[in-house]
Amino acid sequence: MDYLLQLLGPDRVVPRAELPKEFPNYDADYEQYPIDTARFRRVLTLASEKQAGKAEAGNGYGIGVAMHRSFLTYVATVVQVQVNDGGQVQIKRVTRPWTPAGRKSEMARQQFEGAAVMGTSLSFYGEITATNA
Repeated sequence: MDYLLQLLGPDRVVPRAELPKEFPNYDADYEQYPIDTARFRRVLTLASEKQAGKAEAGNGYGIGVAMHRSFLTYVATVVQVQVNDGGQVQIKRVTRPWTPAGRKSEMARQQFEGAAVMGTSLSFYGEITATNA
């Protein structure tokens, strides 16, 4: 969490000129829906606050944090996992602050829930094979 907050740097709106020319912004006006690092910081802080006191500590436990902007919505997810003595990983808790409002927010919620399932499947069953071809 601290690392992500440090990477964000000071709160700012990212100037449109710093983004790739083809940045689509979901066909919305960038002036109305810019990329705002303060909103990333807020959603990370909310996720951390919701997770606080719920994480188990000790050997075999770990926490991962991710943030993203999609459908003009900012979201952060905190995943708590445990590796048992047999080396099996269990997902103990997924925390994601959410305040749904309107049709687009519902689409974003569905997207993020689907991404959580897909990410879990990929982390448990995915494979990348690299060759020296």
